[in-house]
Amino acid sequence: SKHEVDKRRLLVNLTAEGRNAVERLIPIAREITEETLAPLSAKEAAIFMRLLAKLA
Repeated sequence: SKHEVDKRRLLVNLTAEGRNAVERLIPIAREITEETLAPLSAKEAAIFMRLLAKLA
């Protein structure tokens, strides 16, 4: 549906099936992130995540 104020924006909603998929996949994504960051120290991981956020 269109955003009430900014008509250029399009709002989307997940179906129940989509919400269930997200609930199943979030733990998997977290595990992958933990494995990926495992070689880094806590400080290095924090810096890396900050840099990724800056690029997003």
